[in-house]
Amino acid sequence: MNVTSIIVVVLILGTIAICIMHQSWLFRKLFEREGLQRQLSKQARLQSAALAATANVIIITDKNGVIEWVNHAFNTFTGYSSAEAIGKTPALLKSGKQEDWFYKNLWETILSGQTWHGEMINRRKDSTLYTAEKTITPMKNDHGEITHFIAVGQDITERKKTEDTLTQFIDRLSLATVAGGVGVWDHDLINNTMTWDEQMFALYGITRESFSGTYEAWKERVHPDDLQLLDHAMQMALEGQKDFDIEFRVVWPDKTLHNICALGLVRHDAFGRPLRMIGTNWDITKRKQEELELRQAKEEAELANKAKSEFLAMMSHEIRTPLNVILGYSDLLAHTTTVPKEQEGWLHTINEGGQRLLSLINDILDHAKIEAEKMVLEAEKFDLKSNIDHTLDLLKLLANEKGLNLTAKIDPDVPVLLRGDELRIRQILTNLLSNAIKFTQKGWCTLQVSKDAEEERFVTLRFKVSDSGIGIKSSMLSEVFKPFQQADTSTTRKYGGTGLGLTICSKLVGMMGGTIGVESKEGEGTLFWFTLILEKQTFTDSLRSIPQSPAPLSLTETQKMRRYSRLLLVEDDAFNQQYARTMISHLGYSIDVVENGVEALGALSKTDYTLVFMDCMMPEMNGYDATQAIRNSNSAVLNHNIPIIGLSANAMKEDREACLQAGMNDFIGKPCFLKDMKAMLAKWIPKNGK
Repeated sequence: MNVTSIIVVVLILGTIAICIMHQSWLFRKLFEREGLQRQLSKQARLQSAALAATANVIIITDKNGVIEWVNHAFNTFTGYSSAEAIGKTPALLKSGKQEDWFYKNLWETILSGQTWHGEMINRRKDSTLYTAEKTITPMKNDHGEITHFIAVGQDITERKKTEDTLTQFIDRLSLATVAGGVGVWDHDLINNTMTWDEQMFALYGITRESFSGTYEAWKERVHPDDLQLLDHAMQMALEGQKDFDIEFRVVWPDKTLHNICALGLVRHDAFGRPLRMIGTNWDITKRKQEELELRQAKEEAELANKAKSEFLAMMSHEIRTPLNVILGYSDLLAHTTTVPKEQEGWLHTINEGGQRLLSLINDILDHAKIEAEKMVLEAEKFDLKSNIDHTLDLLKLLANEKGLNLTAKIDPDVPVLLRGDELRIRQILTNLLSNAIKFTQKGWCTLQVSKDAEEERFVTLRFKVSDSGIGIKSSMLSEVFKPFQQADTSTTRKYGGTGLGLTICSKLVGMMGGTIGVESKEGEGTLFWFTLILEKQTFTDSLRSIPQSPAPLSLTETQKMRRYSRLLLVEDDAFNQQYARTMISHLGYSIDVVENGVEALGALSKTDYTLVFMDCMMPEMNGYDATQAIRNSNSAVLNHNIPIIGLSANAMKEDREACLQAGMNDFIGKPCFLKDMKAMLAKWIPKNGK
């Protein structure tokens, strides 16, 4: 083979080799492209599956808005199948709730190549409405031309309902806080920032711009005297020791003071560390002012009431002082001398007039004490039968003078050993029975006591006071318990009285937990009834109630006791001095008289007296101060423990208590009668006589 042939063969073989290599490269490229296509196809299938499976509604349209593809969520949520939707436009879901400008704005946005995001109300196939949040994005080719639109949406109907409910709640809360003047604050404890709502700025009289938003800025508005209180309350709340609940004052820019009430709650992190504190403020300036005015009014009322009580006490003292002499001397005359029949009548008239005046004074004082809520009831052991017997004994003479049959009956099942205010019960009975006697010209007056109910400790008793008297008009029955009221003016003129007795009875019965009423027909008599809830005495109480009678003194012992007893009277009124000296001398005692407490201390430092009668209201030194000086072991008196009996024309219970508190041993109210003085001397002198 020549060279030329070899060269040709080499060229052919080279060409064949080149062709084979090129073909191999072509085959390789074909295989690579096929793998890429398979990969791309796989990715496309995955993306399509993902889009189909997503919970969001997806719609793909062409550039004219015609639907080309929808996912499964679209079918499920709207009720339309893919076949029903493809080839249509999204107007298929149009609800008519959006205005035309809404859609115009939407199309202008996406046609300009921008993404549109917003909310719209759509309609399902079954005509129900729902709210969707949508994002519509334009899709462009390599030349930048819009070829498709992709709309992705989600149902936010429930979220919108929640937001609407929350908005309504916030609006209502805002209205409530504005209407109530309540400001809301939020204190970020980590960053030391405070957020205020508009009402807070109104409460502090400042603008939003003038508040730097820190706790220190808040404190700058608080009155300096209240800063420590605020800091302490804040610290206690942060430590969890006490809720943040505080009142303080704030100073407005115009220097006016306003009272603020603040409440707060502390919020903590998972480790219990305080993160923030939220709370409220509201203005209580008006309330504080009203409270101040109320306190002032209360103080003024108490002062007025005190002045009234002092006036009544003074008037009682001033009236009782001369009345003491009048009734005392008439009592002495009746018991110590023999007077002609005609003068006996005069004495009786004087005594009766004085007693009526005394009763009037007592009624006025009792009414005043009840109105001032100063009437205090006792709860002492007493015998109901003895109480009623004593009441009837006092009234029998009056009933006998009119020829009336006065009786009392206690039902057998009524317990008579009780605890209560014996004096006030007797006062009620005396008032009702004396009224019955007063308004009855002939016939009878009766008291009946029965049992309404009984428990282990308490019993409810019913008292009935009936008479055969003139009766009461039916039109006046509702008026009889009102103060200063009587059946009519002619009754007042004929029978007298202030009209306070029944009012006092009604008040006393009410204070004892009972009720009172009246039944009457004009000309046929009257029935007054009342109930009382009283405590029964225990067996031990009953044993203690049995009186232990002291051995009576013989006449010789009594005479010796009187002869060797020397009494001291401390009294500034000359008439009372003379009356007391006469009465006590008549009882067989020796008595000295001084005019005030200073003189009493001098006399007691020189003479060892047996007993002192001490008037309470005197010049120089009153009876209370004098008694305290006598009891003082450093004073010059010879006997610091000498019995001291208080004398006062003030008849209120607190006057007796004031005497005992000052150190006196006992008390006699004016007017003082012979039997009262005799009993008081017998009580104290046998124990201390010489």
